[in-house]
Amino acid sequence: SEDKVPKAVKRVHEIFEQPTFMERIQGGDITQGNLSDCWLMTGLVALANIPTAVKRTCVSYSTTIGVYGFVFYRDGEWIYSIIDDKLYLKSPCWDSRSTQRDLLVQVGQDGTENLYRKRYRTGSKSLFFAQRRDQNETWVSLIEKAYAKVHGGYSSLAGGWTSEGLEDLTGGVTTELATSDILDTELFWHREMSKVNQDFLFGASTGYLANGKGERDGIAEAHAYIALEARSRKNGHRLVKLRNPWGDARKGIWEGP
Repeated sequence: SEDKVPKAVKRVHEIFEQPTFMERIQGGDITQGNLSDCWLMTGLVALANIPTAVKRTCVSYSTTIGVYGFVFYRDGEWIYSIIDDKLYLKSPCWDSRSTQRDLLVQVGQDGTENLYRKRYRTGSKSLFFAQRRDQNETWVSLIEKAYAKVHGGYSSLAGGWTSEGLEDLTGGVTTELATSDILDTELFWHREMSKVNQDFLFGASTGYLANGKGERDGIAEAHAYIALEARSRKNGHRLVKLRNPWGDARKGIWEGP
């Protein structure tokens, strides 16, 4: 549909009021855009828990010129990806017809064109692909663009495995493990799960529910998550905090069935 394609492209300084690059690295405010690359976003969320690891992906850059050089590990070797700072937007320029523009014109406020630019074409929220809640931080969008270039385009990132993303971002080795294959859950919890973001990074993916697409107990089907924390309570309950790259927060920090 028309909503599934970018409407414009602008340089970083034309989109962000006070753009920053890797000054505030936080996994908690990464939001997936209009692309089914939740597997890559979860990898970036995991990596953002170790800020120095994120910075190692960018070997050189100039915010003045608008050029960035990233490295990724693919097929047994490190490869580079050099990009400019042009990013895609969800909304067209003022001179192009759009529902948002027509509504503002009907309201008839003064400075309608400036209001349109501020509301729909300024800050991370205006980007078509990956975004940040921090409206001026650019690193997530630029890494996604560099990674898309390596794969031949954004559309090539639609669908994938969190393990693949983590390997490409870190050069590390991942293991895919079905929960049904964990024979000793006590041992797994104490030796591995409880050390999330210390000795291990954990991603998780869900299959399809029996009754079609949807969610169960707040967990969406056919979706990727990243584990942020694992805790044991005094009452014996064990909790794992998962991060959804869609970026929606509901009842609170810890939530579950």
